Amino acid sequence: AMDILFRTDESVLADTTGDRLAGLGRTVADMSDVQVQLDGFADERGDETYNHQLSEQRVAFVRDQLIAAGIHPSRIRTTAHGESPAQDESVDSYALERRVSLTLYIDDAHSVAQIVD
Repeated sequence: AMDILFRTDESVLADTTGDRLAGLGRTVADMSDVQVQLDGFADERGDETYNHQLSEQRVAFVRDQLIAAGIHPSRIRTTAHGESPAQDESVDSYALERRVSLTLYIDDAHSVAQIVD
């Protein structure tokens, strides 16, 4: 699992972060049993509706980058959560809430073993 952080009011990544995400996507694309869960968030400042839309845009951006890197769309699940409350009202705390959390997992439902007596 990892968090991909965004600047205030932005839903795209800087080139260097985007390049690293693309590299991760190319690696994961070759691991057909690995699934991806993306959870998008915005900090709590601003309008609740706008923040939910922003979290949707962030998660869609990361999803599109992973698809462009070769991960099949059926392997990616997304959820936009909207606002995420910061621990305090500091700039650093708000920065940690502007994110897409990326989790890699293996879907055990596709690898069920059957025992026969």
